[in-house]
Amino acid sequence: MIPPNGENARNLSLVGPVPERRLRPQLLWPSIPDDHSHRPRDRTSVPRIEHIAERRKRLEADPICLHLEAFLEECAMAADVRILDRFFDTDSAEILVEAINKAPNLRTLRILTKSDLVEDCRTCIAGAKPSPRDRSTRPSMEIRGLYKARYQNAHWESRLHDRFAITDGELWHFGANVMGNHEGLNACSRGWNDADIKFHELFDQIWKDCRNG
Repeated sequence: MIPPNGENARNLSLVGPVPERRLRPQLLWPSIPDDHSHRPRDRTSVPRIEHIAERRKRLEADPICLHLEAFLEECAMAADVRILDRFFDTDSAEILVEAINKAPNLRTLRILTKSDLVEDCRTCIAGAKPSPRDRSTRPSMEIRGLYKARYQNAHWESRLHDRFAITDGELWHFGANVMGNHEGLNACSRGWNDADIKFHELFDQIWKDCRNG
């Protein structure tokens, strides 16, 4: 498994403050079987053809059996998670719930997806059982649809193609669905400092426009 960015990987059992990390842009290939043990793991080098085929075979049989492990680990430790993926569906939600259930720091989760996927995803996320340090406060977890939001007389959904996420200021860019469980070969770029790129400003504007979605 590829460890999170920074000199030290974060332990999922950590209950203290999340340490500052040194962000470093990195390209990851999600859930590629290992050469020897055949255990899926994220890779930093291009996978071989037989591994691509094996990965597709596994995901066609079970669409939530593989994912981008590095992203799931970050979601399990982050306080703020924002996801923009118009194809975020119940398979993606089921995978994310696995991280939410381990999340001691989560305060805010915001997801933007297609309108016809919202209700099923809300139901799935509502079943999550996060474990916050402050057990008196449940994290704010919201999902909004893109179909009602308009910008210059166009739906936001028709203006969006790539998928993005932000975890505590780290920007992620995905070649396919955010959770990394698309059966086709895809990669993810991580380690971008959103304080410099300011993707959160666009996300927040879309979120505001989609308040009725």
